[in-house]
Amino acid sequence: MNRPHVDIEQHGPGRYAVQASSFAGPVRFDLVLADEVGMHWLGTDPATARAIVVFLLDRQDAADLPTEVDINAVFAAYPDAVGEIRALRDG
Repeated sequence: MNRPHVDIEQHGPGRYAVQASSFAGPVRFDLVLADEVGMHWLGTDPATARAIVVFLLDRQDAADLPTEVDINAVFAAYPDAVGEIRALRDG
């Protein structure tokens, strides 16, 4: 499976600007990694941010994501996200 092109730029601790290709064309959104519990297990580094974006884009098109993606919403929607994100980051 081909993954969409993704550019990630850090904009402060735990905050990333993301541009990803989608079926609708380029999409921009912010990724906010502020959850103390989940991020304790993952970290807020750029490799983790990229793994989170890949995790999300494996499940839905970038055009379907909100303009700000909060990690708490990811954990709520995908209870097994931490393990899968860690595997993407470390694999």
